[in-house]
Amino acid sequence: MNHTVTAASVLPFMLLGGCSTAPDRVPFTERTLEVAPAAYDLAIEVDFEETKIRGTGRLTVRNTSDRSVDRVPLLLYRMMRVSELTDLEGHPLRFTQQIFPFDDWEQLQVNYVDVEIASLDPGEEQTLAIRWEGYLHGYTEAMRYVRDHIDPMYTTVREETKSYPVVGYPSWQANALAGLPKFDAELRVTVPDSLVVANGGELLGVESASGKATYHYRSSRPSWRIDIAIAPYEIMERSGLKLFYFAEDRVGAETVAGGFLRAMDQYKEWFGPLHGFAGYAIIEVPTGYGSQADVSNILLQASVFQDPDDLTQLYHEASHLWNVELSERPSPRWDEGLAMFLQQLLVDVFAGNEALNAVEGLAGRIRSRLRTQFENEPRLSEIPPIEYGSEDVTDLSYRVGMLMFGALYHLIGQDGLNQLVGGFYQEHYAAGASTADFVARAKTVAPVDLDRFFEDWLYGTGYTRFLDSDLTLAQIANTYR
Repeated sequence: MNHTVTAASVLPFMLLGGCSTAPDRVPFTERTLEVAPAAYDLAIEVDFEETKIRGTGRLTVRNTSDRSVDRVPLLLYRMMRVSELTDLEGHPLRFTQQIFPFDDWEQLQVNYVDVEIASLDPGEEQTLAIRWEGYLHGYTEAMRYVRDHIDPMYTTVREETKSYPVVGYPSWQANALAGLPKFDAELRVTVPDSLVVANGGELLGVESASGKATYHYRSSRPSWRIDIAIAPYEIMERSGLKLFYFAEDRVGAETVAGGFLRAMDQYKEWFGPLHGFAGYAIIEVPTGYGSQADVSNILLQASVFQDPDDLTQLYHEASHLWNVELSERPSPRWDEGLAMFLQQLLVDVFAGNEALNAVEGLAGRIRSRLRTQFENEPRLSEIPPIEYGSEDVTDLSYRVGMLMFGALYHLIGQDGLNQLVGGFYQEHYAAGASTADFVARAKTVAPVDLDRFFEDWLYGTGYTRFLDSDLTLAQIANTYR
């Protein structure tokens, strides 16, 4: 018989005790995630009258460790509950579920589901059948942009809220050390037939009955997350691009479509073709919900549709399609700094601005912000960028990384950047690579010795001496010649 612990029985303990760690529990931050999702096959219904999400389906997990495992850790939204877990033959699996805050992120509370399975050898897979349901009210106390809730004007099911079962522990560090998974997904999402379900996968069909519509999607390539958006969308299709947008933003949708295709053409010219590319979707989300990219879609805030000058978010997310998965765990995420630089570089290139005013403008704002941030938290200025992931300060990867790539651009030029970013992607897109591999490639395309440059900007903190200066990025680059 399944043993479950309800949220109601756990919360009093959490509130009175101030800590959810039982005396005999190994902290989640000290655990190693030994399984990863290999495939999802889910049926999800959004009930707008009861404001609930109900889901059933199959989750296939793979043992990624070098030893046998007999447990699968799952995360669900804090107000969602598993009602059934079985193997494929319908035999019940023993599991517990309990509300926990992340060990290293107290504001983030989840329903932690610990599932017992038959021993699984390294590399082997097992499929679980699962049923869950519950409410959705966002995570604004932990992530301001995660405002997700059930509303016919806009509802989303995505990884951040754990509104579908996510393999992991209640620990940012433990999950980050495991790296991003890659899985296939088949989704059937049922909503009122007045609404549209948006996803980046291939739409296999839509079945309508009794005032409801079920959208059937299959992922076009393996991904690390599921993004489902539901709204009264209108749809535009252009040259492999599928754009889901709100009716009031029809004019902006034309601008976004044109901007995306132009950016993609430019990146392809610079960095070469994308491998395994099977079309793409841009899905409009309300302003404040955050823009983010996956291998098959971009969730793009309405502000971009409403302000043509805000296309930098689109350029940023599109550039991530040429990223290589980094082998460092957790990742230092310097690719975010590259994306910050590229978004501004496109602005200048499209405007014919050889002085790179957009790049320099952002660099100036970043330097000002870093000065203030380091004055308030001096320890941040002592962390080398290569350690931003392990120190959980990857917000700095965007800013310091942008300055690094801005200066590097002036050392190696556009051709050098193309050989560096494009060559790195073309060689390593399938298997991934390390930061050291990237640095080694940079040294092969640079006309100057880059040892001192990377020591300052990646492996050390020498870059901080430029934060108070009035030097342009080009002038900073000249100090390394």
